[in-house]
Amino acid sequence: MFRMGDEFLQTQGGNSNPWNQNNATTWLDWYLLEQNKEFYRFVKTLITFRNAHPSICRSRFWRSDVTWYGPRDAVDFSSTSHALPYILHGASHNDVDICLMANMYWEDINFTLQEPGVWLRVIDTSPARPTSSRLEPRLRCQPHSR
Repeated sequence: MFRMGDEFLQTQGGNSNPWNQNNATTWLDWYLLEQNKEFYRFVKTLITFRNAHPSICRSRFWRSDVTWYGPRDAVDFSSTSHALPYILHGASHNDVDICLMANMYWEDINFTLQEPGVWLRVIDTSPARPTSSRLEPRLRCQPHSR
């Protein structure tokens, strides 16, 4: 969920309930749009991607629609896990399958794609720009990236 200004990094200075503020805390600072135009472009890409894939927008997920994995093998739901890979199967909504790999760790994590097929990189939040959109079966995700 986005709040007004989130798309260009507008904050409320940590105030989680500014309903009674009529000051700079809640006023929209349009200059931030120019300062953070790369982030704004990224958010627009996310919204466009979500709107193009009905399987993301569904109201419920059936067990057969989501497959959870670990970085290299079985899923790890423990409190020490730093990775969240899964595949959202889109066939029930006439959509493609979508794979997400999230690295919440402060070091690189190696992932293995565990379902066959041609997988394309669409969104990558790591600072290093990948040279190819096609994913290799084994790949390294940088810290705090998806």
